[in-house]
Amino acid sequence: MKGNNENWNFTDLHISSAKDIILSRIDSIVSSCFSELSGATKLFIVVSGDIANKGLASEYDIAKSFLTSIRDSFLGSTRFLTFVEFIIVPGNHDCNFSKKDPVRDVLLQNIRKQDDVSVEIVEQCLKVQEDFWAFHRGLTLKEDNKISNQRSFPISNNKEIIFNTYNTSWSSSIGEKVGSLIIPEHALLQTETNSGFIVSLFHHPTNWLSTNTDRNNKKFFEGHLLEHSNLVLCGHEHEGEMLRANSLKNQDGFAYFEGVALQNIESGQSGFGLIIIDSISDKGQYFGYEWKEDVYIESDPTLFDINAKKTGIILDDKFRNKLNDLSVPIKHSHKEALTLSDVFIYPDLDPIHKSKDESSKYVNSSTLFRYSEKNTVILEGDSQSGKTSLLYKLTHRSL
Repeated sequence: MKGNNENWNFTDLHISSAKDIILSRIDSIVSSCFSELSGATKLFIVVSGDIANKGLASEYDIAKSFLTSIRDSFLGSTRFLTFVEFIIVPGNHDCNFSKKDPVRDVLLQNIRKQDDVSVEIVEQCLKVQEDFWAFHRGLTLKEDNKISNQRSFPISNNKEIIFNTYNTSWSSSIGEKVGSLIIPEHALLQTETNSGFIVSLFHHPTNWLSTNTDRNNKKFFEGHLLEHSNLVLCGHEHEGEMLRANSLKNQDGFAYFEGVALQNIESGQSGFGLIIIDSISDKGQYFGYEWKEDVYIESDPTLFDINAKKTGIILDDKFRNKLNDLSVPIKHSHKEALTLSDVFIYPDLDPIHKSKDESSKYVNSSTLFRYSEKNTVILEGDSQSGKTSLLYKLTHRSL
């Protein structure tokens, strides 16, 4: 499919030793989605946390070898694929709690009800993730902001894909409870694009964020995601979930994918997801893969639309419908309800300032604003001459 870009979604690897069963399944992982990747030119391997099991450096050494082997296998087995990039966030298992840190414990107790947290406190709390960030630098060769980070990549059809990553586990602790985490408001990433796809990535589903701050950190972050995301990917719960979140107030919304654990140590469950984005049609497909009888089985694809994120003036559905509403009672035998577009004919306009060229005495109103001129145009005419209908039609055409 022309214009395809692939996002290969892992979560909850929980790698602990060289004996982990998942390490022997690299060939199965790659071959299971080979047909879907056969025409891809760019692949993003997205890992939404819990790469390690206890956040130890030795676990990350194994994880790095595992992930680079998968990357190299994809590059070596697909004809058109020339670009593979890792996009990774930490989870609570990526915190090394082997050494007690009473200072961190006190700080966490004091910030549970704060909407924002100072950089100095965040840096102190991030020390438990030092081994993760060393692994991240070695794998991606990037020095990302550790709380939130934004990276963009050009894709086909003159568009871009933007990854907004959030570290929900910076304030994790042993035995953490639902509603105990915070995303500092200063870390929320602003994204303005009319020609791109915005993917927001984090580990914990939003129900793990606090509702007890002054601005309700959970609700505030969810509202931010609605405004600044086309796709949202997360993990932690080990059970896959797919849904669409939409705002009833405007056109904002996103497709939400909660990943299955790649390695669930307790149940033996294993799965992952593949998201194909068509940058021409602005549509996506999600393929789920689950380990059954010594092979990863592909599910039927789930198709979804990708809501455009528009800047500037955003029209709600009620006004959009009004733009194409036919206010006069005209009936037709072949259509029950006619719209303005069904009957509208662009009128010729008589310029107030006459042109010396007689051949251009009249102006075809369909050409107004067609080339994004920044001219000011004033329409004059008698009552019921069609001024409002013309403006409605021009506005509707620009949507």
